[in-house]
Amino acid sequence: MNTDIMKTVERVVRPLPCDKTHKNRMRADLYSQLERIFEEELAKDNDQAAALGRAKVRFGEPVPLQKELRAALPSLQQWQTALDRWITGQREGMSTLRYAAGFGLRTAGVLLLFFTVMVGFGTFYLQDPIIMMVWPLFLAIASLFGTNCFTHIILGELGLSAFEVDSRGVLLMKTWRLAVAAVGAGFSVTFSFFVLIKATSAGVYGGWVLGAFVLPMVSTIVLFLIVVGLLAQVELEDRRWSQLQLD
Repeated sequence: MNTDIMKTVERVVRPLPCDKTHKNRMRADLYSQLERIFEEELAKDNDQAAALGRAKVRFGEPVPLQKELRAALPSLQQWQTALDRWITGQREGMSTLRYAAGFGLRTAGVLLLFFTVMVGFGTFYLQDPIIMMVWPLFLAIASLFGTNCFTHIILGELGLSAFEVDSRGVLLMKTWRLAVAAVGAGFSVTFSFFVLIKATSAGVYGGWVLGAFVLPMVSTIVLFLIVVGLLAQVELEDRRWSQLQLD
């Protein structure tokens, strides 16, 4: 693909408040339009620089095109995009580590706030002091949930790095990375189950414990592989565009 044409298209699409799937579709459509214009101009004098300049003029300025495309976006999608960014805290150019840490802390904080309200309501309104006894369990759940959010984002990035995208589509190039990421996700969830079972069973274990560990391990690995496989096409295509350095 022509990098100059890609940058021209990306100046229009990048600021738009919509999901990555929608952005990728718009990028493909706009790229094909600008490429056709460029080829028409190039046929006139075979001067690539001049042809690109004329094609950009015919294509239009980025700001008016942004306004036109923004107006065509459904309001619900714009609200969903804003809500998603607020919940996850993800921003353009943010590193994976910073995003994972921020999302993990935010998730744990929200759960802690929710559990605090529950415990406070039960203790002071219902006058049931026994409820305070479950506070350590709630704290463990919030901490483990936040930790798993952090871990799965990091492992998800490792899983995505196993894929590459080219003209043929998304290809799995480094199977071992995907396998390590999936097994790591399974161990993360299984360890969380182990901690919760140990905290609530008072040291009494039965034959069902092995199944309680195997089930989350296997189901997490399978779900992880499915989700990463589905995300690979959208994520890698988006990164090919969003990582372009615009002047």
